[in-house]
Amino acid sequence: MSDVIQIRQQLRKSVLNELYDYHFENNGAYKDVAQEISSHETNLAYEYLSGKGYIIFKAANKTIANAKITSQGIDIIESGYPLSYSLNEAIDQLARDIVNTRSYR
Repeated sequence: MSDVIQIRQQLRKSVLNELYDYHFENNGAYKDVAQEISSHETNLAYEYLSGKGYIIFKAANKTIANAKITSQGIDIIESGYPLSYSLNEAIDQLARDIVNTRSYR
């Protein structure tokens, strides 16, 4: 896996972890993320996580943007996967498990 992909995966995990902590520290409130999304890569991370349903991301423009974690995002964080365990790795492992299950039939 390329270094760029690993960096992007780590950025998404970092965003999700940050929103998880913010959620519980601020009674489930939306977090102002306008400064964070000034980075193109960070903005894409928020959009990706929103598309997956792990966060709610609302950006009117580069100066007004809010995000909060969803119950699905909380489940991902609390699922017990180590931080280095990416969602892609989880999907790959699930696919291997399915193939192994079918080969035993």
